[in-house]
Amino acid sequence: MDAYTQLKIMVIDDDAFALKLIVQQLENLGCHGVVTSMQAPIGLMHLAGANGHTDVIFCDLDMPEMDGVEFVRNLVRTSFNGGVVLVSGEDKRILSAAERLARDHRLRVLGALSKPVSPTDLRRVLDCQLDDPTVLGRVRKAYTAEELGRAIENDELFCE
Repeated sequence: MDAYTQLKIMVIDDDAFALKLIVQQLENLGCHGVVTSMQAPIGLMHLAGANGHTDVIFCDLDMPEMDGVEFVRNLVRTSFNGGVVLVSGEDKRILSAAERLARDHRLRVLGALSKPVSPTDLRRVLDCQLDDPTVLGRVRKAYTAEELGRAIENDELFCE
């Protein structure tokens, strides 16, 4: 869970209660500084800004002005390379269709969650994000036993 503290997360939902619930659950998991928006266009503006780097976006599908499907289409144009989690209180078929659409647009969909979202589901999608070796600017490299042995002998191991 400590790794969650480093994730930059945005939650977009026009329902104030649902938004607050997801943010509270994310904070309980150790995520801090979660950016929120009740309007998808504002979320897109945040992403376009200088400090708009985001690792994971949670987006409701059913919103006025710009719904989640339209948000996904716009997200593709921004070359967003983080993880996307679709959230909805709608029928599972709609959620599944939106997930397929996002994947067809080559977005990294971490999950499609029904409301109310559970802490277990949040943990699962965040773990999927952390499984990506390029997340948080880290590139994981696998070392052979010989390389590790040589590093130990030469006192070359260090902690970041």
